Amino acid sequence: MSSEQASELELVVREALLAAAAVHDRLGEGGLKEVSKNHFGDTALVGDVEAEEAIFRTLNKHGVPVLITSEEHGMFQLTHDPKYLVVIDGIDGSSVYKHARGVGRYGTMLALFDGVDPTFDDYLVSGVMEHVEKRLYIARRQNGASVTNGKGRERLHVSAVADLASAKALQDARYFGRLELGKMPLLKRHIDALQPRKPGCLGASSMHYVDVAQGSADLVLECTRKKSLEIAIAYGIIREAGGVMVDENGASVGPQRYLAFREENHKPIITASTKGLAQDFLNAVASKTY
Repeated sequence: MSSEQASELELVVREALLAAAAVHDRLGEGGLKEVSKNHFGDTALVGDVEAEEAIFRTLNKHGVPVLITSEEHGMFQLTHDPKYLVVIDGIDGSSVYKHARGVGRYGTMLALFDGVDPTFDDYLVSGVMEHVEKRLYIARRQNGASVTNGKGRERLHVSAVADLASAKALQDARYFGRLELGKMPLLKRHIDALQPRKPGCLGASSMHYVDVAQGSADLVLECTRKKSLEIAIAYGIIREAGGVMVDENGASVGPQRYLAFREENHKPIITASTKGLAQDFLNAVASKTY
């Protein structure tokens, strides 16, 4: 793909995320109305649904040939001959949106991959719109990651932290608390390794990931779930900001084909500012000495 084509796709992703932001602002309290159960069995809100539909309209407007997978609308073809896979989460952090709309941290997530059965490394453009602060995070393959707000555009880069003792750890503890951890001893060991550091929880995976990308957090513990939409979208941002995303063996998720990978549930995923930090965490889990 030429640099010009990639740049054009980035502009479409930016426009789509801004369209979702406009929907969020227009709906106000109306976005919190419950509408239906999605295919995961969760109750969808008007804001979730309409944010995704705003993205669909933008992609359709520009004639981007895509296969779409999203939290609220599932998987479908927007065109007859798709060339790209688009992964969408209309409102990531719906519980924060519901209870702290206009105050808390939550966002719309969107990524565009080359091909309809891509690996994580086939990302072309990944983005997150943080609604309340109006911060638009964008990463384009081999072009770095940046954030745009009212003060302009700023490049993103992870911290240089390489050891667990120095790390500022985050964790999606709210979700893990609902899991039957007794049936998943590996995941429980991962969580236990972080407990002495009293990891925080923002209630929105997207916010954890952008914090790593901008260096305000160093380590995030997540697990595959609900088609792993957030993990797929965040991968490009983390990689372009210089970070790593690995499995329980320390192997990058990059070579994995997303559509197959997303069917695995509750598989630990470690996102870190450096490979050294990820390995230090896994060593701590293995030794149980942290």
